Amino acid sequence: PRSVAAMQLAHAGVGVFIIGVTLVNSLQVERDVKLAVGGSVAVAGYRFTLQDLQRVEGPNYSAVRGRVAVQQGDRLVTQLEPEK
Repeated sequence: PRSVAAMQLAHAGVGVFIIGVTLVNSLQVERDVKLAVGGSVAVAGYRFTLQDLQRVEGPNYSAVRGRVAVQQGDRLVTQLEPEK
């Protein structure tokens, strides 16, 4: 019957989801690096340089925003502004 086929399809979907999550987590590379202002680190052919830090006051939060330059060789690729 169709209900059995639908149940099998749903279980197969959950199986594919679990396999996908497992592969993503096992192939992921994460690295925490402590940088002082002006410090840099090379990752996969890119150089990340912490240019400055500033305090930011939002409407309902306080944060610290960093400015990070991303370079590939001598070329500036982008400027990142992460907050915490």
